[in-house]
Amino acid sequence: MTEQNDTLVTLDVTGMTCAACSARVERALRGVEGVRSAVVSLPLERADVHLSEAVAPARLVEIVETAGYHAILRGFGAEERRAARQERERLRADDKRRTRVTALVAVVAAAPFMIDMIFGLLSGEGHLLAPWIQAVLATVCQVVCGARFYRGAWAALRARAPNMDVLVALGTSAAYGLSLFNWLTDRAHHGGLYFEASVAILAFVLIGKVLEGEAKSGASAALHALTAATPQRALKLVDGQETDVSADALMAGDRIVLRPGAAAPVDGVIAVGSAAFDEALITGESLPVNKSVGDAVIAGSVASGGRVVIEVVATGDDTRLQRIARLIEDAEIS
Repeated sequence: MTEQNDTLVTLDVTGMTCAACSARVERALRGVEGVRSAVVSLPLERADVHLSEAVAPARLVEIVETAGYHAILRGFGAEERRAARQERERLRADDKRRTRVTALVAVVAAAPFMIDMIFGLLSGEGHLLAPWIQAVLATVCQVVCGARFYRGAWAALRARAPNMDVLVALGTSAAYGLSLFNWLTDRAHHGGLYFEASVAILAFVLIGKVLEGEAKSGASAALHALTAATPQRALKLVDGQETDVSADALMAGDRIVLRPGAAAPVDGVIAVGSAAFDEALITGESLPVNKSVGDAVIAGSVASGGRVVIEVVATGDDTRLQRIARLIEDAEIS
């Protein structure tokens, strides 16, 4: 990994659960020599790190990992960004799948307790569930569903930065531990059993995690569609010949060929030919816009009706499409 001077490095950070987590990541990154500032977004799971001197991006990833989270360098080229996005989506999909499974286990374990509580309130005849059944259900839930919170709490306590995982672990452990003690020492009739409290807390928190994951996916879907609209390959004119190259390799002043049905990989100006461009993704205009020599072309717009040669004006993160995506993310952070 090459070092970057006086630049912005973006990391995708996973594993954060609350504002205390994002604050901890910020403090860890700001403590690195050469880091001028660091801003971490919990909803976007993104860290923007401004460097004032040479710092290896791998060092930043290492710092985040040491703090107890997982980080992926977003990259500086289209290929690197796409690879980082795919890895990020894979991790999120795995986390969503695990959360759904554990939430389902918690709900199944909580259902008998809910039925038992309703029966007790309506009949006044005590509980349907025997103490040993309550203990078994609560133990399964505590081990299977509570494991993620214990891991998060341990990492937070090691970093001396308690977060929501610590609260959940403490609350459920207190209810479960006291209930287990009262049952094993035959004090259930005096101290009471509170197994349902630990199970209910885990069930409700995990349901919230599932809903949070769906909300995050919905919020980022539009951004992903926006950034994915730009092609990764281009037909570059080299000595009058069309050469297939990576869009990352293009520079301002290069000329590329855009055939009917192809999307522009860069911002540019038409040098030869004319065509109609569908710019609905950017402008919302439902009808294609006719353009000829001297007219501007926006990255992501789709050509139709003619072959044109475009002189490159902006590439990568400097295109209008990528700047819009960045502004949306910045607005989410602020």
